Amino acid sequence: MNYQRSIEYLESFQKEGMHLGLDRIRRLLSVLGDPHKKYMTIHVAGTNGKGSVCAILSSILNEAGYRVGLYTSPHLIDYTERIRICEKDIKADEFARSMGAVKEAAERSNIKGLTVFELLTAAAFLIFAARKVDIAVIETGLGGRLDATNVIKPLVSIITNIDLEHTQILGKIIRKIAKEKAGIIKSGTPVVTQERKEEALSVIRRECKKKRASLICMADDRRVGVQNYEDRQKNGLKIDILYDGERLKGVRFPLNGKVQIRNIEAALMALMVIKDRFSADKEAVIRGLSEVRWPARLHFVSRNIMIDGAHNPSAARFLREYLEVLGEKAAFILGMQRDKDFTAFIDIIAPVASMFIVTRSGNKGARDPSEFMRYIKKKKKKVRIARSVGSGLIMAKKMTRGLICITGSIYLIGDYLATLRSAK
Repeated sequence: MNYQRSIEYLESFQKEGMHLGLDRIRRLLSVLGDPHKKYMTIHVAGTNGKGSVCAILSSILNEAGYRVGLYTSPHLIDYTERIRICEKDIKADEFARSMGAVKEAAERSNIKGLTVFELLTAAAFLIFAARKVDIAVIETGLGGRLDATNVIKPLVSIITNIDLEHTQILGKIIRKIAKEKAGIIKSGTPVVTQERKEEALSVIRRECKKKRASLICMADDRRVGVQNYEDRQKNGLKIDILYDGERLKGVRFPLNGKVQIRNIEAALMALMVIKDRFSADKEAVIRGLSEVRWPARLHFVSRNIMIDGAHNPSAARFLREYLEVLGEKAAFILGMQRDKDFTAFIDIIAPVASMFIVTRSGNKGARDPSEFMRYIKKKKKKVRIARSVGSGLIMAKKMTRGLICITGSIYLIGDYLATLRSAK
């Protein structure tokens, strides 16, 4: 099976949609020899920030000399982006070989109803085992309790924050969403959380007590943390941190936005929790933080074009906060998926918008931009419709010399980055 055929096989399961549960993935992994039990793991869930936390952990552990696997989602352009080893995306032929093995196992065991994410998760776990990683950093796909990644027994579980998302599946109140996220908590496994809202924290505390898992709340525990920071606006952060009893000053961090401070703190605390098994000295921490790679998050691709994967109200608030720090309004090129709360998203970012150009990605789940247009007109904001993100950018460049922000969907940003790649 070559790469193209592996993608065709994988995407043939899109008709199965999204239905959560662990029985199918457990059966599939059993047929594959339970590859996820052959290395140590860190498990990360949350509404926002979980990808950044995963990227920080992977970078630091790699600089500490460990063979590190990283599994995240979704991808921007290629499926291979979802699986990294030692900070490098896997090759297309390796992806294809692993997917071929997963296909054979699925067919041999006649497992019905497998989803795209389950197949990808099995392929990632298989690759990590074959490559003999020391530790894998695993990001949940959706929720936690019934997410396909929740078959692992990690050294530490991390819950970044909890806010409204995927409400049709996870519930429409914070407590219900918190219960799903807290489903990654395992018996006796330490838990680190950035969450500060009592309605969510109470759920996490209750689950930790039930599972006899120690809980570290970053809001209360100052053994690790960012003590000072300089927001360099478009060029990341310069931070002073406390780590393992040492003060590290002037550390460069390449990602933008004050929001990253909590992500850094959560990752550093998780490293403290596992330091007896996987130690990272201060030099590894400094190098790892300075080399973090996590694109499409408050990311400037040129002087006045920024891409940001914000797709829910919580992320919209972080985006607005960052633009307020810059002191700029942006022309937004906006496209979102049908299952996202677009009215709340627009309500939040409208005050920092000079105008909107609404469009849609090539993904089948993209929302019709005419729905955005009707709502934005009610907000008394200038709005235009574009056929694609590419034509939207051409339109924006003609209409403004100021900042242009492409946001609302990772799929939309992926379309934009694909056009950049093809233009080279």
